[in-house]
Amino acid sequence: MTRLKKEERQKQIIEAACSVFAERGLAGTRTREIAEACGINEAIIYRHFKSKEDLFAQVMAHLYEGMIGSWRRILSEAPDGRTALMRIVEVQTAATFGNPMICGAVMHGLAASTSDERLRVMIAGWFANHQRLLVDVLRKGMEDGSLRPDLDPDLIAWWFRGLGWIGVLASAVEVGGSPSPESVIRTHEEIIRYLAPRGKADKEEFD
Repeated sequence: MTRLKKEERQKQIIEAACSVFAERGLAGTRTREIAEACGINEAIIYRHFKSKEDLFAQVMAHLYEGMIGSWRRILSEAPDGRTALMRIVEVQTAATFGNPMICGAVMHGLAASTSDERLRVMIAGWFANHQRLLVDVLRKGMEDGSLRPDLDPDLIAWWFRGLGWIGVLASAVEVGGSPSPESVIRTHEEIIRYLAPRGKADKEEFD
């Protein structure tokens, strides 16, 4: 067994646990199964995490930080708010449909939060952060002229988040007639085009 530094071992365990939790959920997963997925002794998990619940919470935090970190980078690098909004849609759609494991872990996290106060508070904070960041993107667009100035940014942010959850559900449960990544992107393009001021709604801006 390869001896890893503390941070490397924790990362290895979290990444393996993400896959196992996504498939079986918090209640259905044993730490022995996570240890087997890592190729380590089960006792090593408890050197790094207080409990299975603690590991699950850190898995959820790992997934969240990866997502919100990419959104923040997009916001800081995009030339305007409208471009930032479309890039966030593209990145999130690719992540959602390209890695159903993440969607499964999120769904299990939501279910577990109904009986775990730590998770409930954590996930409630994430939802609030998602909303604030999207509102910031929309306000940036309204201020730089790439989006209409008469928008209600809070309402539009909820709009986009609702569409995002449709993608998560479609990817996680694979229901018949689910939208494709391409159709999700096209739908968002049309919505963002509608939000643009007259004269700035040409498709070339997305290319």
